[in-house]
Amino acid sequence: MQAVAATRHGAVWFGMITGHILRYAEGTFTRFGTGEGLMVEKPVRVLAEAPLGKGFALWAGTADGLYRLDGAGWEWIELGAGFRAQWALLEWERLSPGVDLMPARVRSLRYLLESQRADGGWGQTDAAPSDALSTAYALAALGVLRQSLAVGAAKLEAGRGYLLSQQAPDTGEFSSIPDIAGPRPFVFDTPLLATIFPLLALALVRGRDAGRTGGTGACGRGGATSSSATKHRAPFTHHSHG
Repeated sequence: MQAVAATRHGAVWFGMITGHILRYAEGTFTRFGTGEGLMVEKPVRVLAEAPLGKGFALWAGTADGLYRLDGAGWEWIELGAGFRAQWALLEWERLSPGVDLMPARVRSLRYLLESQRADGGWGQTDAAPSDALSTAYALAALGVLRQSLAVGAAKLEAGRGYLLSQQAPDTGEFSSIPDIAGPRPFVFDTPLLATIFPLLALALVRGRDAGRTGGTGACGRGGATSSSATKHRAPFTHHSHG
């Protein structure tokens, strides 16, 4: 066993070194594996329940990436969960004064900066090309992280440049592949999301400190340094899609 978490409804979850996830509820164990959306059976390192929109979601961190419990199965999310996780951290910090979440933020920022492509965008996985939705998710996460860490202006501008290059000049819409990398029983593709999230991301990375630079800082090239003068506060309540 690598991780354990108890949820608000009384279930206890166990992350296993085999990559399986076990749930114990009402005297019964239920096992989750590749048939329930865990794409590769690699060790489950972290399990945590955190706020999401008006409710809560169960997240699993594995050697294969980040998963979120979606009904009876798990959805693999790479960049798609990044900005939601950052908002969850802000809410956690608000509800639990004194908790130190800066190490988690620094690691998140390092991952985002290191995974940005030469064209300024981000892709669903390391092997996938850049796309508008993944780039929007990454920029939105950076927009939230900017509330407590300094993010290099060049990184933000490169991301904005890629995102704007995916906008149709005649209609204003953005085009992108669907934002799902993990298996689902039905195809999930809502084209309107390809425009909604880029607009959200562009709004989050603009503002009074959009030009802040972080030098070398904690994250090397691109930079990330702590800014204690900035108040940690979510810009608004976001209701994410399933």
